[in-house]
Amino acid sequence: MSDSNETDLKDTGSINADKSEGKDIKNDYEMPNTKPVPIIICLFASFIICLVTILQKKSFNTFVLRFALTAIIFYILGIIVRVVMDRSFKVDKEETEKTLKESETSDEESENKAVQDEESAKS
Repeated sequence: MSDSNETDLKDTGSINADKSEGKDIKNDYEMPNTKPVPIIICLFASFIICLVTILQKKSFNTFVLRFALTAIIFYILGIIVRVVMDRSFKVDKEETEKTLKESETSDEESENKAVQDEESAKS
């Protein structure tokens, strides 16, 4: 039963188990699924360059060279985009948590004040 719970938690990205040290490490945020971003960008750019090369009626060597360079360059750009997205989601989550904590603190203060007012009204 605990194995399936650990697997479910790993899939959400909220808890990662460190098997080598036997410790559970809790992340500050849930990671969005940005893993396929580089390959999507790479495939989209490669598809466009293939169409352009075919329409220009270039030789097969030119076609392969353009395709390979496009795939490599846009895969690297996709990795950069993924890293930027991961960092921006982390910052957004931290700001959201900070705002949530501030609102909870103000709610608790207003509840405490209301309880004190009721107690003073009863006296």
